[in-house]
Amino acid sequence: MKPRLYFFDKPTVLLLIALTVLSVVMVIAGAGFEGLDLKFYYSGDEALRILSALSSEQRQRYLRIESLDFIYLSIYTSLLMWNLRKVGGARLMFLGTLPAIFDVAENLCIMHWLSSPGEHFYLGFLSFLTMAKWSFGFSWTVLFFAKFFLRRVKEKRRIIPN
Repeated sequence: MKPRLYFFDKPTVLLLIALTVLSVVMVIAGAGFEGLDLKFYYSGDEALRILSALSSEQRQRYLRIESLDFIYLSIYTSLLMWNLRKVGGARLMFLGTLPAIFDVAENLCIMHWLSSPGEHFYLGFLSFLTMAKWSFGFSWTVLFFAKFFLRRVKEKRRIIPN
């Protein structure tokens, strides 16, 4: 019989605590301006409008938040990979890197714009990167929960005699 699968194992709890603490730090640091990272969709024109509305001080703060986001995405990627590995082994584990790939590309584009404002070619597809990040992250989280709960149901059926 396989060892029992626990949802809240030590690495998961530690990663969730780290995500929570870093989320609070990032929200406090980002107070007072609208960023693109938390939106699901925006047009290239909207991205340009939002970014152009930032003052010089806000652009510097946004750059620091984007730098913190690299740590944040490392943590959530670790969390996704750890938990996907628990339910599907190595073949599912690496799906957890897809949101991070799009998040890194999104961050680099935003950081480039913040360092060199203007009408850059990537503003048109920046929203795609953001949507892909959120879509893959949400999909893999749903996949993890579905596989986790299905496995738990199977375990209970094996334990309970008919």
